[in-house]
Amino acid sequence: MELIITAFLLGLYGSGHCISMCGPVVGILGMNTQTNRITAAFLYNLGRITTYSLLGVIAAILSIAMNDLKPIQLTLRYLAGILMLFVALQFFGFPKFLAFVEKPLKNFTKPITKLSQRFFPINTKLRAYCAGMVWGLFPCGMVYAAFAISLSATSFIQAPLIMFGFGLGTFAVMVSLSIFGNYAGKFLTHPKLRIASGILILAMTLIYMIPMIMKDLGMSKGMDHSAMNHNEMSHDTTHNKSDVDHSLQKLTIDHNTHNPDTNSIQEHNMNAPMDHSSMSH
Repeated sequence: MELIITAFLLGLYGSGHCISMCGPVVGILGMNTQTNRITAAFLYNLGRITTYSLLGVIAAILSIAMNDLKPIQLTLRYLAGILMLFVALQFFGFPKFLAFVEKPLKNFTKPITKLSQRFFPINTKLRAYCAGMVWGLFPCGMVYAAFAISLSATSFIQAPLIMFGFGLGTFAVMVSLSIFGNYAGKFLTHPKLRIASGILILAMTLIYMIPMIMKDLGMSKGMDHSAMNHNEMSHDTTHNKSDVDHSLQKLTIDHNTHNPDTNSIQEHNMNAPMDHSSMSH
């Protein structure tokens, strides 16, 4: 659940980055829309979130395939944290550190744009939804960060839920951008709002990274008994609270020294014959 919330907050607070990346895409979709603008805006973004969720399914399959490759999983977890940190620094006005991730995949921008043009003009709800699904394929460092987080999922269903949560976090901002265009863009990219978003993303990155680092360094609270091999544990020095050697508690009664007089028990001569004539039947 923590990873889903982290991805949601990443999408919510990092939407300023999405505006700069997806602004041109929104403009292209808007110019080719011949149906209700508000309805189309919702369908675009619903299609985009669908694509993110499908990427989450791919992440779940990869996570299962890498189940025994712990070093790779560990690297991807830290890569997600580094990408989140870069997003925060970018909001503070630092250079675009995410460029090293986004530039190599920008070659796919033209083919994706041509694919989206197959649904132009957008004059039906289905076309708007499909165009939104193609939109979800555009290269974006934020999506890569969410994808890296989803690779840390502990179950198959959790990975697509992480990507869905990320998309849901971006939903409100991107719908506003689709409907109101530059007016929403100017408000959402205000310097003060960008700094506030950077602080929140930085705090969220620390919340994501610190427990992970402490766990990997063995500094987390509590003892992990799952890693203990009880077959190799030596119990020779184990003592109970009273330090009693239980082997001494096994008492052996010597019946040869037992005094029958002290317990008022009559002595029976087992060798003497038993007189049955006095017995009442």
